[in-house]
Amino acid sequence: MRRTLAPLCRPICRPLWRPICRALIRFGLLLPMPIGAQEPVPEAELKAAFIYNFALFTQWPQPAAASGLSFCIADSSALKAAVLRLAGKPVNDGLVTVKVMAAGDPAPEDCGVWIVEPASPMPPVERRGTLMVSDGGSLDGHVMIVLALDHSHVRFDIDTIAAQRAGLKFSSKLLRLARATQ
Repeated sequence: MRRTLAPLCRPICRPLWRPICRALIRFGLLLPMPIGAQEPVPEAELKAAFIYNFALFTQWPQPAAASGLSFCIADSSALKAAVLRLAGKPVNDGLVTVKVMAAGDPAPEDCGVWIVEPASPMPPVERRGTLMVSDGGSLDGHVMIVLALDHSHVRFDIDTIAAQRAGLKFSSKLLRLARATQ
């Protein structure tokens, strides 16, 4: 029995403590405890993290790249609280700012990332230097990235043609992770 317990004691116990460690192992008190299932991350938090990373892996036109980015989101969006927590995070040698818009308001001119809802009454407006991300729906020629929930996993599709029209270029790393690109 000693031979099987000795290897368990070596990495965790100093020589003077080995007899005590062996006794604790015999009684099952020092065995590694299984790690329980971690709390699942709320869907909105996960999608907000994806959106933040989209901004990090997007090449912006020169004027937008000189400072931080504004994330614009509708007041009624399910992602609003999670996106508000992104404010102050570093991006493009600056910080993320978040602008909350009332329903039907157009996005401000300095909006770098515009988060739209698929059933949003806002008409899709293509702007140079604005990354449009939709929480659901499909690629429609204006939205560049669509988030989707697939078997409890967040997936995304990318429209590189719409991004090129807006002067944006996605990292090859981001493109490899996309479920589909067009």
